[in-house]
Amino acid sequence: MPCCHVGLAGPFANQFTSDAQRFSAYVGGAPNLPPGAVGPELVSALHVDLKLWQPGPNQVPLGHPYQINDAFGNAWKAARPLRSPDPFQGRPGDRAFIESLVLTLPPPPAGCVLSVLDQWILDTIIQIRHRALNLAGGPAPAQPYALSTVGMAQKILNLFLKYQACWHVGGQWDQEAGQFVNHPASARVAPFLCALHSPIDSRLLNALLRSPIGQELVNLGWMNNQGYLQQANGVFTSWSKLDCWKTYFRFQLMLRKIAMRTWPPGCACQSAANHGNNSAAASNLSPGIFEPDEVWDWLRRLADVCGDDIIWPEINDKPGDVCSNDKKGVKIYDMPGDFLSDDKKYPKLGVMTKRIVYIDKQEDFWSLKWCCHDRYNAGAISFKRRGFLGFCYVNSRINHAGGDRALWEEIELMGGDFQQAPGFYKAPPPGRVAGIGGGIGYLGYRVFMSQNDAIAYLSQWLTVRYCK
Repeated sequence: MPCCHVGLAGPFANQFTSDAQRFSAYVGGAPNLPPGAVGPELVSALHVDLKLWQPGPNQVPLGHPYQINDAFGNAWKAARPLRSPDPFQGRPGDRAFIESLVLTLPPPPAGCVLSVLDQWILDTIIQIRHRALNLAGGPAPAQPYALSTVGMAQKILNLFLKYQACWHVGGQWDQEAGQFVNHPASARVAPFLCALHSPIDSRLLNALLRSPIGQELVNLGWMNNQGYLQQANGVFTSWSKLDCWKTYFRFQLMLRKIAMRTWPPGCACQSAANHGNNSAAASNLSPGIFEPDEVWDWLRRLADVCGDDIIWPEINDKPGDVCSNDKKGVKIYDMPGDFLSDDKKYPKLGVMTKRIVYIDKQEDFWSLKWCCHDRYNAGAISFKRRGFLGFCYVNSRINHAGGDRALWEEIELMGGDFQQAPGFYKAPPPGRVAGIGGGIGYLGYRVFMSQNDAIAYLSQWLTVRYCK
């Protein structure tokens, strides 16, 4: 039963409404903020943020540079630190593209909503970050370009959704009327209220740091005393420079775990066996509601119910595992054979699941496919000369080509960078690449000495199989 604790008649309705109205009043320019709720019920990771959220000094009512009830504009400004160069400046089409991404939620499933929204959030962050990096021409060495990191991309998305959730459950503050009014456009978030992520920023991290749970995070090594999160490469970094998928999801799962301990049995993916004590301790975010060992049990149950559509990061991972900005090479673990199947049933948690890419022989090249024997090529392994001779090229199509992601997107999702020099050559317009099997519509290609070298490269990020 998805989000059964959140609806108008749900047991958490009053708690969430009060906390949401406090934020709605702030962004709506109300002269005074309501106090919010004091009970222990927590709807989602986002609700943990609402409990901890406090406006900064002298920030009531909302002031410059933010505009009253401007969800997307304010999220954009908040996600871009002042010194971050803005590659979107003078590019209204690219800015509109980002807005279209954050406005488009996935269709809600009939059952568990958690993995569906998690996957959509991950995909959207990837697209936002990639668009920013493409406009900027690559990462900046010192101050990252606006929206070009996981930290900035997640903030514009999650902060926008925070507006929508608060307006839906608490109403939008109308200055002229002096009251909360219904906001019909925000109703699309209703099915996903228990799955929403928290916007990660310094305000949240510092509030956590001052709480008992923050000290526990410091003891675990996930956070330092500056309120910086540790990336999987061992580096502690501010939220805006955070560029590690694993750290991002580990943090969101931890916040969700805090909330889930207060849920009634049977809501969303939670089983009755995982129902924790709904006590006053939750309202204080005490360490007693977060035991790392219990996260494993919850993840296993969640995977059994939801499947492995989303890549679940290891909760107790060690530095040097999977981090998107570790250009020295990352370590990817394949799944043991007894858990590896084409229909991707039960995952082995704590392991990054590699997607299967199939090799299918076609004339004098090998086509790369997400599904064997269909007409879509995700890419190709082609050669300098016919007969599988000479230098070998791995080509990637620009777009999905029969899958939900392109080959280059899948590689970057798994922590690699298909377009990282040296070895990458961008296809000139209209996307025609060198070598047999290139065709038109390709992003570009990487060059290898042999077919074995090409397959070894792909095997870092994907499970490579041959079509039968």
